[in-house]
Amino acid sequence: MRTCLAVLICCALSAVEEMPAWVLPGILMTETQSHYADDGSVVYVNRQRGSHGEIGPFQCTRRAFDQIKTPGEKFWQMESDPAFAEAVAIRYLFWLREHHTSWYRAVEAYNAGPHHHSRRYVRAVRRAGGVS
Repeated sequence: MRTCLAVLICCALSAVEEMPAWVLPGILMTETQSHYADDGSVVYVNRQRGSHGEIGPFQCTRRAFDQIKTPGEKFWQMESDPAFAEAVAIRYLFWLREHHTSWYRAVEAYNAGPHHHSRRYVRAVRRAGGVS
């Protein structure tokens, strides 16, 4: 029984794939020309709303937010709370990763929607995140 439990725990831990380091900084820079400060906080630069109603430093849509929100969270909070916006972006990216074959596909879907692909966007995010 202990061996079976240990195997299950190991399988569960290996199933959680770490997000590549380029993803968040790349999306942040690509979406709003924002970046991370030395202390790890988000420096939110371009505060425009997106053409599809995206808000916050990671430019999240209401539809994406609704996919992963938890009780008590409000969409408008992302405009004034960059740390909250980052947490939502992370949750949404992991949600996308569960439904796609790779982080590249998840990042494509982050921009274009779960059933669409934008290779141009993922290339821009990789460059902005420091990957050639």
